[in-house]
Amino acid sequence: YWRYYYLRGITYALFLHQEEAARQDFVTGSRLPGAPVFLARLASRKLALNNPQLALEFLKEMITAATDENQRNALVDRYQKILRELNPTPPQPTSAPQEQP
Repeated sequence: YWRYYYLRGITYALFLHQEEAARQDFVTGSRLPGAPVFLARLASRKLALNNPQLALEFLKEMITAATDENQRNALVDRYQKILRELNPTPPQPTSAPQEQP
């Protein structure tokens, strides 16, 4: 049951400061039937802190398994956000440089 893993993961993260255990519980819980999309997003955030590539792989799996279009869209948004964080675009100059006489 996903709630068990969610609550235990919160306990690990907030009270025991055991990030790896929290991450594992969030991932496990998010894969269970009926798990809400927020749990997958939370798991991906925890994964992205240490291993963004693993977070992307996890999100691909969750996107493929999503049966609800709104959930799929939320997961795609998170996937794209991690991609942007990994590959930020350089800032574009706002105007052309002025030539010195």
